[in-house]
Amino acid sequence: RFLRPGMSQATDVLLDGLLSEWSSLEAALGLEIEPRTFAYLMSADPSLDQSLGVAPPADGDLRTWRFNALLSLLWPRGSWLRTRPLELWRSFQEDSPAPDRSLLAQRLVVPDEVVFSGDDSDGNNLASVLERDGIARVRGVSGDRELRDLVLRSLAVPVEDGVLQLFPRVVGLRRSPSGMSVELEVPEMMG
Repeated sequence: RFLRPGMSQATDVLLDGLLSEWSSLEAALGLEIEPRTFAYLMSADPSLDQSLGVAPPADGDLRTWRFNALLSLLWPRGSWLRTRPLELWRSFQEDSPAPDRSLLAQRLVVPDEVVFSGDDSDGNNLASVLERDGIARVRGVSGDRELRDLVLRSLAVPVEDGVLQLFPRVVGLRRSPSGMSVELEVPEMMG
């Protein structure tokens, strides 16, 4: 981004000052400032024209020009990035629609939970849930050796799907004050 025509030492100094100003404004206000808002705020300063590395247009709105030039230098950050929709780049496909996060959420399945009690039926319950749904969650006490052995056994013993023998994998682990839950899935059976 910074290796483009017209960039100089003055542009580097300008950018360093802008980033420092941006961070101190956010710290003083106690909230994140979007790049567009910060670029608009800074675009009122006519002294930026010499440092931006490109000559301003003679007949245009200088503040709009400064705003666009500043916005092209600022990297998005913070919650603005976290709230952006999922974007895919496909080099051989133009005009592809952007994926919709809500459609993906409809495909996500909350697995049935097998509560680990320590008896031999837990392994059978876990295997039957994996065979039926392809995904399961087992919950128990954190650090329990038998829970660990149950999860390891489920990874080594195949799940039968017709003539296929498929092996589950661990895809999630959650710890809480009440214990721990391990999420397993058989990827070939999903979807």
